[in-house]
Amino acid sequence: MSRRTSGRGLVGFGVIATSAVALFLAVACGGGTAATKEDRLCTPNNYVYCRCEDRSEGTKLCESDGLSFKPCVCTGESSGELPPPFEEWDGGLEPIDAGPIDPGAPVIDVACTDRLGVVAGAGEDAYVAAYKGNGVFAVSKGATRSVLETPTLTNVGPSLVATWASRNDQIVWSKMLAGTWSAPEIVGSAKTKRGTTSAPYEGGARLVYVDAMSNLRFGVYGATGWNDALGYAGTPSPDAGADGKGDPASAAPSDGSVLVAWTTQAGALVSRSLSAAGNWLVPRTLVQSGVFAGPVSLTAIEGSATEDALVVYAGDDLVLRGVARDITGGTTKWKAPIVVDNAALAIEHRLVGLPGGRALLAYLGSNDTPYVSIYTPGVGFSPPSEMLPGKNPVLVTAPVLTKGRCGSEATAVVIEKATGAVKVLRMVPSAWLGPYDVPGIPKATWAGVAETP
Repeated sequence: MSRRTSGRGLVGFGVIATSAVALFLAVACGGGTAATKEDRLCTPNNYVYCRCEDRSEGTKLCESDGLSFKPCVCTGESSGELPPPFEEWDGGLEPIDAGPIDPGAPVIDVACTDRLGVVAGAGEDAYVAAYKGNGVFAVSKGATRSVLETPTLTNVGPSLVATWASRNDQIVWSKMLAGTWSAPEIVGSAKTKRGTTSAPYEGGARLVYVDAMSNLRFGVYGATGWNDALGYAGTPSPDAGADGKGDPASAAPSDGSVLVAWTTQAGALVSRSLSAAGNWLVPRTLVQSGVFAGPVSLTAIEGSATEDALVVYAGDDLVLRGVARDITGGTTKWKAPIVVDNAALAIEHRLVGLPGGRALLAYLGSNDTPYVSIYTPGVGFSPPSEMLPGKNPVLVTAPVLTKGRCGSEATAVVIEKATGAVKVLRMVPSAWLGPYDVPGIPKATWAGVAETP
């Protein structure tokens, strides 16, 4: 598989193989056993899902003898999902002993305990991690469920639903609830050669990917998990115009829709919306030509009276540009593109919305170090600056960003190029905090991050 890199100068670009998605709610947290594997009811010290009296999801702990459970612990908040059959709850993840925590290392806020999740890929393996407080991450490995592109982590109720591309053009998924990850699994028959993306929609989520015929397809996550990811019965297939090789991106604006954007081989930037009423609208061409046929970044803008979405793309000169969606006057229309900075050349870049109607852009420079810029409606992009001035790390990929939900404005996950170590950074109004180590993931190549409400 070829890799893509990005920068403030001309760099290489590779196409990433991806594919189809899966439902499996198994969880493992390790521990010893007093019964044989054949005799025991559950994996000792493993948290599994249970159904509360109000029909919301909870978790219960398998006793150390492997023959009984502690009482179901309920969050009091329903995700609107039904549990899988009991036999699907147990096993499938191998806990990783990452060794002792460095007592001098910075520690993530305790408010992020069981709310901060990371998914990373290393070789043939997928790793899932949940923050447990006091600087500790619970890390587990799901063998053979490799991560071949940046995972997308989407909030669905109190859960994080992660999807990513794996071997054989398959899409894989896992779910974190109350700080516990399910085992990565595949489902369905969809195939794709490019990246996947997902966004929350109607209490569930929509997965978007491009099939082997360059049609834009989608999967539905709802009460019974993911469907077969080949489209949705009764809804028009959103395939028109999706002939580009750029990975699609998606976001959920405040109007209740799902917005998708991608680039075409002809050098255009295209968007399509799944309306709040459940209809795929006609594709719209935002930029007719002069666009590099690579990935785009897309985020919803919250708290602005004039704009509700922002797309960033690389021009055919690799200069980064942004296009915002105007919502004044009760209708939506896309504005003319603006340049981020004449020196901001990149292929890999990420966006996330910030409080106050702003957005954060991060991209990888030609020296493989990260740069950031703040977008403000009506003002544009701030001059790009080093993410960590004076100690800017050399990275494998551009920082992956997510909305901060437990004390930060935004959270990022990065992978150091020299070691493959996975680290978390948290943005507060005055500075970036961290980096915080996510130990136990050897030589990672891809990573994603998110926080639950």
